[in-house]
Amino acid sequence: GGLDMKIGSRKHRFSFGILAGDPGKQWTATITAESKDKATLALAASLTLTDMKFTATRKGGKWDAAIDAKSKLKNKEVDVVFSLHANEGPSAVITAKTKLILADLSVGNIPGLSEVELDTIDILPGRMWLQGKLKGVNTFFEVQKAYKVGGHFVAAYLDKMPLTDLIPGAGSTPLKDVGFSEVVALYSPEQSSALSGTGLVGNIRAWVQKSNSNPTIKPGMNIFGHMEIHPGGKMATLLKKVGVTDFKLPLGGGFSAKAFSKNHGAVKNAILDALDLNIKLPTPRIPEVSNLLTFKNARLKVKGKTPNGK
Repeated sequence: GGLDMKIGSRKHRFSFGILAGDPGKQWTATITAESKDKATLALAASLTLTDMKFTATRKGGKWDAAIDAKSKLKNKEVDVVFSLHANEGPSAVITAKTKLILADLSVGNIPGLSEVELDTIDILPGRMWLQGKLKGVNTFFEVQKAYKVGGHFVAAYLDKMPLTDLIPGAGSTPLKDVGFSEVVALYSPEQSSALSGTGLVGNIRAWVQKSNSNPTIKPGMNIFGHMEIHPGGKMATLLKKVGVTDFKLPLGGGFSAKAFSKNHGAVKNAILDALDLNIKLPTPRIPEVSNLLTFKNARLKVKGKTPNGK
């Protein structure tokens, strides 16, 4: 038979069939349908859907439905699955058939970060969940709207990725003797604000709070996580001299989105200029000095240095 389905602002005609099981046995009702129409779906970008195939399945008295279709995003071919779940809002998964980059989404131009290659884009109510490649490593990203000024927050879940891979020259500094964990890089289009005032929710908020319950989120790229110091390295030796023996330390600070560029050669100085890591230390205990002075709010600072010495 035929059915009309509203996609976006228009109704589209589908030809359908119903798959029914043996009346004497438990079975799942399934509706399948196809349409030759073209439908427009406004998601991260406006998509024109073609070759649409619709499937609806009834389980537990509720229907789940999905449309599989072909489309193009910035003239690049993609597969689209648009889903309607009984207990959730609508969602869409866009899978790249050719190379997609973050710049293909309407999230603004963020030099460096916009170059990141994407494999899948999962569009959910209020956010986008992206999977792509960073320095050849599978990496997850998340996008949430910035409601104060427009634009978008973009988070890169780096976790244990060595920051030395993103900081030019870091491999020849004491940073080569440290590891990292629970690291998230967060781009903000807004003016400085406490995390609690940004409107960020879900995974982004939870990951930032792993190292600081309510840090200041500054314009541009921020970074949060933990530095894990190798006990036998130069960094550990430096810290031991001031009585610090806790080698998993929370970090936060400034970073550059250009660190995500494929080629660091042309942007090296910009990356180093923006580097401003702030690692919170336990209270130092220096022999012969601690009896005379009380230390508070100890920090280890890691800043970049350009060839002109800044």
